[in-house]
Amino acid sequence: MLRFIKNMLFFTVLITQFTVSVHAEPINLTFGIYASERRNWINEDSSPILRHIRDQLKAKLQTDVHINTVFFPAYKDAVNAIVNKEIDFARLGAASYINAKRQSPKISIIALESNKGKPYHEGVIAVLKDSPIKTLADLKGKSFAFGNRSSTIGRYVSQKFLFDNDISEVNLKSYEYMGRHDNVAIAIIRKLHDAGAFKSAILKNKNFKKRIRAIASFNAPTQAWVAREGMDPDLLSCLTNVLISVPREAITIKDRDAFIQGDDKNFEYLRDSIENNKQFFTKKF
Repeated sequence: MLRFIKNMLFFTVLITQFTVSVHAEPINLTFGIYASERRNWINEDSSPILRHIRDQLKAKLQTDVHINTVFFPAYKDAVNAIVNKEIDFARLGAASYINAKRQSPKISIIALESNKGKPYHEGVIAVLKDSPIKTLADLKGKSFAFGNRSSTIGRYVSQKFLFDNDISEVNLKSYEYMGRHDNVAIAIIRKLHDAGAFKSAILKNKNFKKRIRAIASFNAPTQAWVAREGMDPDLLSCLTNVLISVPREAITIKDRDAFIQGDDKNFEYLRDSIENNKQFFTKKF
């Protein structure tokens, strides 16, 4: 009996040591985001969201967690990184998510950003306040400014919206990709173009709001937080639960109030916009 007790104590100590060693193994995660967002995401200490993720994962998994942030100068660079498993998770624009999903079908959505409880945000077609352009039909024969060539609102959804309202590239006098949303607004103000498409949040800037007005609006999916292919399922599930639990006061992203669960179905309209984008450049109304 005494020998049995000694053996049990030995195995208990062995199991305890093994458990501690597993828990003591730190988790190092790499988070990717566009360089244009740098000021809000320098590291896990300066970003309330990343800090929440780190602290909650640490509590749930009972081990140290470190999150390293990597900034990508172009949308395609972030896509390549998540596809090639150079990073563990990323905040991607909706069009970038679709591009990444096409190349790596097993990447997973961790959560979607919420705008007033919905996984959509608004884009607008805008002109100068004193512009004679009143309706979408008035855009025919005018010059137009789009955003980034890979942008959700700045290109794909806005071009699909124009196409669905009988406006195509053939009907425009000219068009140009300006890169960032605010560059589109600046191009309109400087009269480089008659109209342009950008996210509606731009009009909350008082310098833009007093000089530009929207003539139409449309919805587009919000950003997706995406995990690379091959992430441990338990870690992925934990990440989802942690993101969804981020408190409102920790969310510093403009026009976002929470994280919500979502799946690939949220992106069907956008996927159609991308796959049929060539129509915008070929059909004349």
